[in-house]
Amino acid sequence: MAKTAKYKLKSPRPTLSLCMIVKNEEQFLGQCLDSVQDIVDEMIIVDTGSTDSTVEIAGRYGAQIFHHPWQGSFSEARNYGLQYATGDWILQMDADEELEKADIPILKKVLRSDLYDAIFVALLNDSPEGWAKHYFQRIFRRGKAHYEGIVHNQLAYKGADLRTEVRIYHWGYNLCEEKMAAKMRRTEELLLKQLAEDETNPFSYVNYLRVLRAQKRYDEAVQTGEKALEICRQRMTEIHRQMIFYDTAYSALHAGQEEKAEQLCQEILKEFPENIDILFTVATVLISQKKYRQAIETFHRFLDIQQKLKIKPQHTRLIIDTYNFDHKAWGHISDCYYELQEYDKSLKAAEKAVAARKTPPAYQVTLARVLLKLNRVDEARKELTEVERTDQTNVLFYLKWAALCKRNPELGDEMAQIELGLKRFPHSEELLNYRAYALQNENPQEAEKVWRNVIGINPDHVGAYVGLAKIAAKNRHLQDLENYVEAILNKADSPPVFKEVGGYCLHARLYRQAIDLFSKYLAKKPDDVEVLTDVATCYAKQGHIEAAMYGFQAVLGIAPENGRARDNLAKVIIVLQRKRAVV
Repeated sequence: MAKTAKYKLKSPRPTLSLCMIVKNEEQFLGQCLDSVQDIVDEMIIVDTGSTDSTVEIAGRYGAQIFHHPWQGSFSEARNYGLQYATGDWILQMDADEELEKADIPILKKVLRSDLYDAIFVALLNDSPEGWAKHYFQRIFRRGKAHYEGIVHNQLAYKGADLRTEVRIYHWGYNLCEEKMAAKMRRTEELLLKQLAEDETNPFSYVNYLRVLRAQKRYDEAVQTGEKALEICRQRMTEIHRQMIFYDTAYSALHAGQEEKAEQLCQEILKEFPENIDILFTVATVLISQKKYRQAIETFHRFLDIQQKLKIKPQHTRLIIDTYNFDHKAWGHISDCYYELQEYDKSLKAAEKAVAARKTPPAYQVTLARVLLKLNRVDEARKELTEVERTDQTNVLFYLKWAALCKRNPELGDEMAQIELGLKRFPHSEELLNYRAYALQNENPQEAEKVWRNVIGINPDHVGAYVGLAKIAAKNRHLQDLENYVEAILNKADSPPVFKEVGGYCLHARLYRQAIDLFSKYLAKKPDDVEVLTDVATCYAKQGHIEAAMYGFQAVLGIAPENGRARDNLAKVIIVLQRKRAVV
């Protein structure tokens, strides 16, 4: 590709065609078309089978609508629409995107240049955690480009390009859970097809990792990332390497594989020491390792580089997830100083976190926690109650407030905050789950009822199944316990969950189920002598004496001083000797 050119103005005003492909996009389409109607000369919309009001909405904006059956390829559909465009330039957008109207004068100016054939815009992806940013060619000269690839298609073009800060916002992560799941399934299916055709395509791995990570399938993501690094590293660009290392490290961290996450981060930081996504991840790993001083230092380095990027953006195609994570960095710094008992520094960092992101109220609870340590109880209470009176609260705010009250009763009643939250968010599975956990000892029947309600809202809520399993084990409702265990084995991906519920099954004498759960735990934590001993005990209780003997011997090979394994080994050896004597 030719060098990026500086633009030179020409006249008269060039024309601009909006080209889109849509299907059932009524939620966002009006917002998208409204954002561009003052700059585009025509709207070309290819509909691939909408059954909602998408076509009607497009018609209200004067769009030309072309119905085209879905052929299993985004590029095919996009290229189909290009043939109907008549403008000098093409603006390609998705229905869940919005052009920043304040940037229209800039865009009008750059369109008048004759020195380049493609324009990069700043694509800002909204997510619950903050904005991610990367640059993408969304504007190109008609007849000079086409799309390739069945999913996450890439623009193929020749000629010079211009990198701009014209902003397009992507709201697609604000879809309801059902629509988001359907979107992920469709994307995954196409990516797997693409990988089947070319197993060493790094771009396909970049996107597939993103899909796995978005669905919190962290173990699969780690395996996929490691495979990509093994078989196609030679084909990777610098951006591919950074993205694959980052998503693999992020997934390893969230899968409980902190050492692997740190190794991946340190390896890629040698090549790209200013990658802020990697720096943020390694700082988070350091917190999990209780290396608070190092974590603080790393978060400050993250903040320094992040600020430089905001002042002087680097126009690359690298997706930066942590572009607006200054609030999270300051929140973590506050937490680190809190653990180090340096409460004045913790307070200053918490105040910066609140200032960086006032809404939603993510860090007011962090601030209140430090104020309590400084014996400023009234200020802490005021900070939280003032937020509660606004319309800016969210579920996480109430969960954190309740947890803080549990540790600091002088602040208020724990359950009162949960009830306040449920008044605003009556169908919140997180708040209901918290309520059930709080009730499980004093009122297990009500807790069971609440957990069943949670499963009615979200049939995949693992925490509810764990709570129900605990109650079933305590009440010796073995059939119910077996059903809950089956659900947990199919839905959970957390080693602590497998260990906890395995313990319930062991005490309930459901030894086969206990072994199944403990085995899934040991796949991630193979050196846990407590669980290895529990597995051997289950085999002994089932009468599998030789398997039990080997299990206890394995424990003693790791921890020779383990008295429980040593005593049980002696017992099973006696049983085995008696069996052999009888034979």
